[in-house]
Amino acid sequence: VLDLMHAGAVTDGEPSGMVTSGGTGSILHAVLAYRDHARAQRGITQPNFVKPETGHPAFDKACELFGVELRRAPVNSETTTVETAAVDELIDDETIAILGSACNYGYGTIDPIAELGELALTREVGLHVDSCLGGFILPFGEELGVEAIPPFDFRVEGVTSISADTHKYGYSLKGTSTLLFRDRALRNAAYFFLPDWSGGKYFSPGMDGSRSDGLLAATWASMIVNGREGYRRYAEQIFTTSAAMQDAVRSHPELRLLGEPTFLFAFTSDEFDIYHVNDRMKERGWRFNGLQYPNALHMAVTRPQTQPGVVDAFAADLADAVAYARAHADEPPVSAAIYGGVPGGMTLEAEEFMRATMAQLLDAMQGVPA
Repeated sequence: VLDLMHAGAVTDGEPSGMVTSGGTGSILHAVLAYRDHARAQRGITQPNFVKPETGHPAFDKACELFGVELRRAPVNSETTTVETAAVDELIDDETIAILGSACNYGYGTIDPIAELGELALTREVGLHVDSCLGGFILPFGEELGVEAIPPFDFRVEGVTSISADTHKYGYSLKGTSTLLFRDRALRNAAYFFLPDWSGGKYFSPGMDGSRSDGLLAATWASMIVNGREGYRRYAEQIFTTSAAMQDAVRSHPELRLLGEPTFLFAFTSDEFDIYHVNDRMKERGWRFNGLQYPNALHMAVTRPQTQPGVVDAFAADLADAVAYARAHADEPPVSAAIYGGVPGGMTLEAEEFMRATMAQLLDAMQGVPA
């Protein structure tokens, strides 16, 4: 994976990595490493971390767990990528690192990693690139000449760590992810040692203790069986399919793609609530992920959508859904009540209600039937 992320281009460190339990595990360990490294090397005791609003919620979770102040930078509403100047304004002497996504979950767009790298070098902070979603497909898209994929890995000076999930487009089982570092010293900041425990000398490479060798073996096997040629072949099919689906969206003036997407795209409407389209497409067997602020639908193209006839079915069903949405524009869409944003914006009362509802759902998921 280090080779995939061009670690060979690094001349100012000793590239290294670790295998974690998943994307959240990689993100948690990245923030932990930055916090402890900054404390040891820079004497930072009130750390903060700057992320784009579109950055994964696991960064919010990590900062909450590890006592790091999280600062959110706004994204450009047209490009759906972070404004570098806004990140710059949020950095101070206690900033441990900043974040760029390649690509972000919501829109499939890539933050300006080169600009963020220059900023990280100038301000002397770390830069983590979250490629949990795109890490095993974007590199092959770049090799195939997909224009929307600029360099985002260790070729970019200033990038100090990268997360890439093996269980997404790496086609392995859930339960593994990779976290890569420009230099071993940063990775080793996450190490834990307890040499004087009565039970024996204890040490671990991070938060996890016991881990499944079976998952590690399955991950290795998936990578070896697919190989670079296999990953490149699947990537070509997926990017071709995604481009065709995006063209189907563009064919409707009522719909608008958000930003410059890659294999994953999102679209909205300025003419009607896009969740009307979601309601109709659901009847035809399609399942989109719902976005909010603004309401939008997100489609991550995977191998099942590359099968013959799927793009044609998508185009036909989308045309029918747009007609349905126009005809029902004055009615509230059914799915918006669950997945859409709060009309007029989030309020304290709405947030409290949602937290209570989410807690009930979590209780039910973890409860034992009577």
